[in-house]
Amino acid sequence: MYKKVIIDSCPIIFLSKINALDILFLLFPGEITTIKKVKDEIEKGFIPVVESIEIDKFFNKIEVVDTNKTFISSSTLSRTDNELITYAANNNFDLMITDDNLLRRVSLHEKIKTIGTLGLLVQCAKRIIHSPAEIRGFIDDLIKKHKLRISIELYSNIISTLDKIN
Repeated sequence: MYKKVIIDSCPIIFLSKINALDILFLLFPGEITTIKKVKDEIEKGFIPVVESIEIDKFFNKIEVVDTNKTFISSSTLSRTDNELITYAANNNFDLMITDDNLLRRVSLHEKIKTIGTLGLLVQCAKRIIHSPAEIRGFIDDLIKKHKLRISIELYSNIISTLDKIN
């Protein structure tokens, strides 16, 4: 069980698109944290009103930390990602929720486990929060309607995993 969980912007955005932000609280009943720069990044983007309302509710339920510290410096990570990983590493977070491949690699280097949006959805099926069929529908919606880009190989692996849960 993860006690300290920190989240990046993409999973928040994608889960809001399928009205599934609440799964985070079911999967991680402890405290979920993000940094203010992640919140600001999301709020500055174009978000449909319905999603914006859900995201605001989500931010009101988690801890949003204002930090401007960057110690882990990577010229290829954005300023937001640098701050996020620095805060996570300095505060002993167990898990980072992110879809960013580079941020995942840096997190693992810092001994912080990672999971992305699709991994969260598969966990929902495994824990019977949603059926495998519902999860497949969510994933298909993310790909077809919301421009989530994944490889055919990853999609096939996820579908195979969901099929084994049935």
